[in-house]
Amino acid sequence: MSPVRTLPLRQAPLAGEALDSWIEALSVRLRTPLGEVMQSVGLPLLRKTGNQLLGIPPDWTILLGSQQTAALSVATGLDAARLREMTLLHYDQRALEINHERHFVNRRVLWGRGGGSRFCPDCLAESDGRWMLSWRLGWSFACLRHRRLLADNCPGCGRVPRLRPRSSQCIPRPRYCGNAPAISDGSFTSGCGLDLAQTLTLRLPVGHPAMAAQSRITDIVESGTSTFGVYALMPQPAPGALSDIRALCGRVLSDLSAEDLIRRAPYDIAGAHLRPDAGCTLAGRAGDRPGFMAPARAVSVASAVTVALGILDQPDIHQAGEAMRDLLTDLHDDLSEVSIGQLKNWGTRVTPVFTGIQLVS
Repeated sequence: MSPVRTLPLRQAPLAGEALDSWIEALSVRLRTPLGEVMQSVGLPLLRKTGNQLLGIPPDWTILLGSQQTAALSVATGLDAARLREMTLLHYDQRALEINHERHFVNRRVLWGRGGGSRFCPDCLAESDGRWMLSWRLGWSFACLRHRRLLADNCPGCGRVPRLRPRSSQCIPRPRYCGNAPAISDGSFTSGCGLDLAQTLTLRLPVGHPAMAAQSRITDIVESGTSTFGVYALMPQPAPGALSDIRALCGRVLSDLSAEDLIRRAPYDIAGAHLRPDAGCTLAGRAGDRPGFMAPARAVSVASAVTVALGILDQPDIHQAGEAMRDLLTDLHDDLSEVSIGQLKNWGTRVTPVFTGIQLVS
C-alpha cells in the first residue's frame, strides 16, 4: 500500500456520526469519488461481503484494524480514540457483541443488527445527509430530538439503507438512497436516488410512552449500567438489563395476541406494528421468529420495549412480579400449566433481578 498522506482539506465529524457517513462527507468536500478517498485514507475498498481472510469486514463502520486506524489518523488528523467512537466497537459489550476474529456483529445476542441503518428523516434534512452511529443499533427506534419513529427502509426501492457499500465510482449524495437500482444498464450510479429526508414516519406527541422507552434504552446504553425501577437496589450492567428487556420483548412479539398488545401498548404504535407495509422488503421478515433477533421494523421494537419496561420500571421485584403475572395471564390460558422451567427458556443471559421477578410471578 502506498504511504498515506494528509488530506488537503479536512471535514470534522459530527457528534455521534458513523464512520462511513463521515468518509462520504470527506468525499463530498473533496469533490472526489468515494473509492479514491477511501484509498487515500488507507481503507481497502469493500466487496459486497468484505474479505475476512484479509481482515476486511463487510463494513468499516463495524470496526477498524490497527493498521487502518493508524492510516486514517495520519490522513485526517483525528486520533485513534475519536475514530473508534465512530464505529460499532464503541458499543461493543454494551449494546451489541462483535466477533473480532471474523469482523461481524453477532445477531443472536443483544439484538445486534447484521448490517444496514435506520434513520431520522428530519436529522438527515438538517445535517444534509450525515448518519448517526446509534441508528445502526437494534435498540434504536425513535429520534428523541424530533419525536418520531426512525425509518426502516427507503420508500422508493423498499430496501434497507447502507446494507451494502456505496458505489466507489461516484461522489456520494448522503441524504439520498444509495441502494443500486433494481435494473441497471451497467453505467455507474449513485444509487436509487430517492431523497430519504422526505420519508414519512409516525410522529409521537410529548409524553408518549415510546419516547420514554427510547430515552430509557439510550440511558442504559450510554451509561453502561441500569439503575432504574427494579434495578435501583441492585444495579446491573447494560448487557444484562438489555437481555432482560429482550427476553420480555420476545414473548410480547411471539405470543401476545393482537388484542392484548393493543391493550398494553399505545394504539398508534401497536396498530402500526400489526399493519406492516406490504411494499417494504422487511414486511415478510416481521413474523420470522419474532423477538429472537432484532425486529426488522422500528415500530415493532417500540411496541415490545414499551410493554417490557412497564414491568421493569416497577419500584421493586415484588411489584414487577405481579406485573409479569398479569402478562402471563395474557400469554397462557391456564397459569397452573406454567412452570419455572418454562420461564427459564425466556433467555439465557438474564440477570438475577429478572430471575427474581420470574419467581415472584
